[in-house]
Amino acid sequence: MRRTHRSRSTARAIVLALVALLGLAGCASTAGSGATPTTAIGRAPSTTTSVLSTTTAPTTTTTTLAPSAPPTTAPAPAAPTSSRDRLAVLAVDDRPSPSGVYRREDWPHWSDTDSNGCDARQDALVRWTTVPATIDRSRSCRVVAGWWVSPYDGRTTNNPSDFDVDHLVPLENAFQSGGWQWTASQRRSFANDQRGLVVTSASSNRSKGSQSPDRWRPADRSSWCAYADGWVEVKQRWSLTVTTSERDALGQMLDTCTLVSPVWPAAR
Repeated sequence: MRRTHRSRSTARAIVLALVALLGLAGCASTAGSGATPTTAIGRAPSTTTSVLSTTTAPTTTTTTLAPSAPPTTAPAPAAPTSSRDRLAVLAVDDRPSPSGVYRREDWPHWSDTDSNGCDARQDALVRWTTVPATIDRSRSCRVVAGWWVSPYDGRTTNNPSDFDVDHLVPLENAFQSGGWQWTASQRRSFANDQRGLVVTSASSNRSKGSQSPDRWRPADRSSWCAYADGWVEVKQRWSLTVTTSERDALGQMLDTCTLVSPVWPAAR
């Protein structure tokens, strides 16, 4: 019985020694691994540290442009610049004169359309004189002296009463080439338009009358270029037509133009 009891004591001692050795090994392992020791209520809460990256990816901005909308209308053609170009675009109409009768009184002229105190005739005399005009203001506005050279025949004068103010495109011709359908206001504007007035000798003005270039041309050939250029400009500006013979005559006069062709008046 003693031997048995002693054997059991020895076995128990061996077991306790093994448990102790295992416990020491476990503690060493735990200490080496940096594990957090337990507490009486269990494992200590772990501490987590979050590290945020400070590197920001570059921002790429993409702009998408909408395609341009197609034009809704065709671009307007360039306006003619030369006399030949303007002549080429004039509408040709060889039909008989329109119904109705031309009456000069339907075309009010020598009006003060710009309200400067001088009517269109006086303004034309001031525009065409080659020296400063003398104006009598005691009777509203009347040019009494200056120096004028008739572009149709080269005559000169210092007396404005010797010369007429001519409508480059005569009023009757304007009526026949489209003005027959104008309003009274349009006819008045045309009759007093300074760009269509010419100060010339009375004899040339009356010789010309209402004739177009295919029937009458200035006696002074050196003025043909300026005459034809001015006629074409008036017709284009007022959208008036020409006849075939009128167009051909204008082309012939434009053939006389040179780089030094005279332009009248000098102030234009």
